[in-house]
Amino acid sequence: MWVKDDIVTGDDKTTIQYYLEYPLQFFGGMDLTLHRGGKQGPLVAQIQKGGFSSDFSFRMANGWSTIMIRTGFFSKTHQFVAFDGQTRYKWKTDGMFSSDWTLTNTSNEDVIATWRNTSWAMSKDGALLVSQLYAGEVELILASCLAIEEWSREQRNNRRRRA
Repeated sequence: MWVKDDIVTGDDKTTIQYYLEYPLQFFGGMDLTLHRGGKQGPLVAQIQKGGFSSDFSFRMANGWSTIMIRTGFFSKTHQFVAFDGQTRYKWKTDGMFSSDWTLTNTSNEDVIATWRNTSWAMSKDGALLVSQLYAGEVELILASCLAIEEWSREQRNNRRRRA
């Protein structure tokens, strides 16, 4: 089976903190699994997206689940409900031509996390910075960030093919 797995490393760029298992799907679907520590590590989350959808479903290892929805047809913004079942989080690009993202709490506009993408790098280097106030939700934030980054890459590839 064809795969395009990925790893999340620590500050030293060598220690594997998370492993994203990404078997290739047809028609744009995604069925990702995120593991702590490596491919054989404990399951953190399952992330799925249908082939003709821009929405993602997340199932965390403890059974909790949520859906991250794209807020509009022409929008890149995606929202999902946090662990408390009420608070909404929103990923939004930092500009029309930016590949950087910011995650905010929609009720108070707190910046929860930022994803800084190194768009001209030879590898998929980027940095996810999470506010200490939200450190207890770092795995949900990471899972949503990886989903947004994969969706964003899919959109860029689709634009290149049409050009």
